Formats: sequence, structure tokens, C-alpha cells
Amino acid sequence: MGKIKAFEKKKRKISTKESWYIFSIVMLSVAFLIVLSFYLHNPFSQGTPISINQTMLGESINVVVEDSGAFSETIAFHGSLLPNFSISQDAFLTLKANQQNCKARVKVFMFDDQNSIINLSVGLTSDWEAYADGYYYYTGEITPELVVKFLRTVDIPGIEQNLSSSKIYSFIVTVETLPITADYLTLWKIASV
Repeated sequence: MGKIKAFEKKKRKISTKESWYIFSIVMLSVAFLIVLSFYLHNPFSQGTPISINQTMLGESINVVVEDSGAFSETIAFHGSLLPNFSISQDAFLTLKANQQNCKARVKVFMFDDQNSIINLSVGLTSDWEAYADGYYYYTGEITPELVVKFLRTVDIPGIEQNLSSSKIYSFIVTVETLPITADYLTLWKIASV
């Protein structure tokens, strides 16, 4: 029996031009999927801090203190940052209005994966001096409502700290204050300020 020409399936050959179009579309789709995968697995794209109120490295902070006590702020950063890289970080200190003049000292540190303390290298303004105890001491007096800048930069720990690139770490800025009337030299065990 003969085939009816209307129902006969014709084989069509794909031209070279059409095959390049198909090849280009497939390759662009693969490239898009690879870029999307890198984006979704990059810690910088997962910019969600540990908690909603967590400050990220590079954001300015203001530590509001009283004339006697210890006050802390935590700042989060991704472990994938380049080691020994200096990041701009502005930090300010403000004494509440109803407090008396005081002396202040600051310590900046973090904990590694083994919960060991790592003292961080920081860039401070010229009104602060580093001492052997790991603290930075303010050379003047903190007065009520005076805003004092103390931090300019923070150095990311070196490769010897072995930070994981997939984790978010926090460093802690601790400010301790004592009134001028207190014997802060003895209490803080420093020779002089």
C-alpha cells in the first residue's frame, strides 16, 4: 500500500546557523547556572548577620558609657575576608549626660574556633595609647556628651588563625571606664596615663 504524502514525516536537517544558536543558548544557560551557584554559596551574598541587630564590619558604632563600668559592642565579619587586611571601622565613645568625668580604656579581641582569645591589631586615633596589657588608654578625660572617636581600622587576623571562610565571626570592642576621682591607676594596674 502506498503512503499518503500528507502523513509522511519529513526529515529536516538543522542548518549550521541554527546549530550555533542552539549551542550558544545551551552554553549561556550553563554559564548562568554556574554564576548563580557561586553567588548562592558566596558568604558575602549571605549578608545576614547572626542576629537582626548585629553590626557588620565597616558599619560605624557608638558605645554609650557611664562613668564606671564595662561596656561592649560586637561586630561581625565573614571568615572569607583576606587575612592581614585592614578594614575601615569607625567607633565612637559617648559618656551619658548625667555622669562625672572619667578615664577610659578599650580592648578589641575575638575568639577563634577553639575559643582562644585573639587580640586584634587596630588603628586608633592619636588620643589613645597602647599598653603591654593589651588595652588602649585614652590620654585625656571623657566628659559628659563628648563624642570621642577611638577606632579607625581593624586588621583581619592572619592565616595562622585558620578562620573558616564559611563562618561568621565576631570581634568584641570593650570599653571600661572609671571616674577621675577613683584611683584608676591602681585599679587598672598601670604605671601612668
